[in-house]
Amino acid sequence: DSKSRQGEQRPSSFWLRNIHNVLIGNHAAGAERGNGFFYDRFGRHRDFSYFDQLPDPIVFQDNVAHSCSVPGVNNNAGSNVAMYGQVGHGMGLFVDNFSPDEELPELHFERFTAYKNAMSGIWNEVDHARFTDLIMADNTSAFITGSGLVEDALIIGQTADTIGGRNRVLRHGHHRAGYYTISQGGKKQPRFRRTTFVNMHEGTENEAAAFIGSYKLDMKPNFVEATKLVNSRPIWMEIGGAPGRTPNGSMIFDVDGTLTERPDPQMILHSTSPLVRTDCEFVEAWNAYLCPADKFINIKVPRVDRIRFRFYLDQENDERIHDSGLNTRLPRARARETMTVAFDEDSGPQPAYRIGFFPHGTSTRDFVYLRIPYPFGGVRLQDHNEALIPRASSETAVINASQTAYYLDVSGGW
Repeated sequence: DSKSRQGEQRPSSFWLRNIHNVLIGNHAAGAERGNGFFYDRFGRHRDFSYFDQLPDPIVFQDNVAHSCSVPGVNNNAGSNVAMYGQVGHGMGLFVDNFSPDEELPELHFERFTAYKNAMSGIWNEVDHARFTDLIMADNTSAFITGSGLVEDALIIGQTADTIGGRNRVLRHGHHRAGYYTISQGGKKQPRFRRTTFVNMHEGTENEAAAFIGSYKLDMKPNFVEATKLVNSRPIWMEIGGAPGRTPNGSMIFDVDGTLTERPDPQMILHSTSPLVRTDCEFVEAWNAYLCPADKFINIKVPRVDRIRFRFYLDQENDERIHDSGLNTRLPRARARETMTVAFDEDSGPQPAYRIGFFPHGTSTRDFVYLRIPYPFGGVRLQDHNEALIPRASSETAVINASQTAYYLDVSGGW
């Protein structure tokens, strides 16, 4: 099929163009330069999305994949060539992104075992997927995923079994990761519950960690909960994809402190995260900051031509936390903070634009104050339903308001 990525360049033991195929008790072994189980939607005609939306349950139970290889010995093993395009291979289970804009039944993968796969045990591109009761061992990475929920998993980085050799190195990253977020592609949103990581430690043959984060580890709701570590480093935040001090929003939310082995919930932030504050602790062994897991709010400003501005924290006036450029702005603030917008002199504010607030873990008693210079008369603020936002009589009244409100300081242009 010339329109599909399946073929001589990427063979798979089980190649599935319809997610409703029933797979129970199958073994995929030794797929040379290929994958064990491949749910492949690429190149299908859009009319085939009808099959994806059938209400029938997705059945994938008690399957095994091992020894799926990548080409070469030290040639392009683990490189981008092996991971992308028509030659991507070395995954025990590869789930392509089926009809991402449509309502689909949840894809539930149960009791899956993957070992000695040269790229990853599972590569998942689907948001509405759940993986339960897993055993993953001796894979280069157990998971390379976009989103999805993982529950009740045992992940072993390296066992005593040397048959077929050790797992290989991801050339552009580290190896023996429990969860690895590549820097290419869309944002990654891991969700892990009741997972045990074994032998994911920097003291082994090469650097390793339960979670290896990159520039694409998204701050949208992700979490780890009820984690157990055995001879394993919790996390390593890569610099790749975030040159210099470029703000990097990568984070992991440790719901109960079990990943970081702390008594309270924690946020693990990239070393250049805009959420780093004075109450955060830098952990050199993780190349990451450990911060109290208070709530935070995303502030989104869609792209508006010729508007350039920066966000500053009023608590740290000389600390720029986000440079907007000319693209969509998405800085983050922790709850109960005040931020100020500073426009570049050559652009200045425009007569109209939108600002969106997206809370994560906040309640009606939490807030963020945003100060915006706006030297125009006749200000009119509307919410997402186009209802008018009430204007308060003073800045103090905004602070004491029980709902979203604004104050216009006519004398100061705010």
